[in-house]
Amino acid sequence: MEKANLATSPDVAKNYYLKAIEMEASYPVAYFNLAILFFKEGKMKEGNDMLEKSIIADPNFMYGHASIAMNAANSDDAVKAMHHLRIVDAAKQITPETAVVANLAYFHLAIDDQDIHTARERFVMAETIDPQSKLVQHNRIILQEAEAYEKKHGERFKRDQKNMLATYKKLMETPLTATTNLNTCLETYPKKLLIACADFLRTSRVGSKGELAAWLTGNLLNAKFLKETLRDDLNKDDRAALRWILENGGTRPWKELTDKYGDDIHDMSLWGIQIPNGTIARLRLAGILFTGILDAEQVGFIPANIRPLLSRTLKGLVEKNTNSTYK
Repeated sequence: MEKANLATSPDVAKNYYLKAIEMEASYPVAYFNLAILFFKEGKMKEGNDMLEKSIIADPNFMYGHASIAMNAANSDDAVKAMHHLRIVDAAKQITPETAVVANLAYFHLAIDDQDIHTARERFVMAETIDPQSKLVQHNRIILQEAEAYEKKHGERFKRDQKNMLATYKKLMETPLTATTNLNTCLETYPKKLLIACADFLRTSRVGSKGELAAWLTGNLLNAKFLKETLRDDLNKDDRAALRWILENGGTRPWKELTDKYGDDIHDMSLWGIQIPNGTIARLRLAGILFTGILDAEQVGFIPANIRPLLSRTLKGLVEKNTNSTYK
């Protein structure tokens, strides 16, 4: 590897890295360095292929995951970016370099969603770790441009926040019946919230509002997809809340629900930017829990047609957990 780093030309360096891979195919840095060489030559596909191979060689190569997330964020692929960022976030320990790249990936996702506050926070985290990083210095310019845009269009931002609050209140007053189904519930969401749901569920965000609602419905009513969502995207408290609501037939009075799990009005403004900590917000973001008026009462509501599958899936997870075969 030292010879590759001292190579006088990219082709010579490539040969050294390829030889390193022949000697030890599980060495991720060789693949990663090849990716960098390809990127410098403008060969984006080859570079991305090598990045993917770096984490195949070593799934615990967090710098590779963070770099893939960064590229995905820059390519408007929020689903892929979040997938790899979740892996980095779950790692017990990461290098400072990895932390810088991961924070900047989050930074770009926030910029894309026009959340300058979160973008600024993520940039400061990266800058604090390594203020001399060329990557940090480059993204400082992007932040400055975004801040200038925000200042110029501040009124629009305030209006968006006001609209979000209005959306929240409107959703709280959605008329419901005992048989209201999942697709109907999802169609009460504006497209921006449906996109946030799709990102949380790590699935496609493409299509019109109606198409996106139908796509999410189809996924959530798929047994395998729902099981993975409950297991991988929701936590123990989230699943306990679902069981508690299902015990009451799939609904709970809103006050009773928020007294137990807290309100989510502040979390809604973060949808699509970061994964909320609150149980209610997470369940709503997963497209499983909704709000509205049922029999003249404000309730938390699990759509009627997902309840049977949801109950069976949750029972299956409990059984596996009891037998210590599921973590």
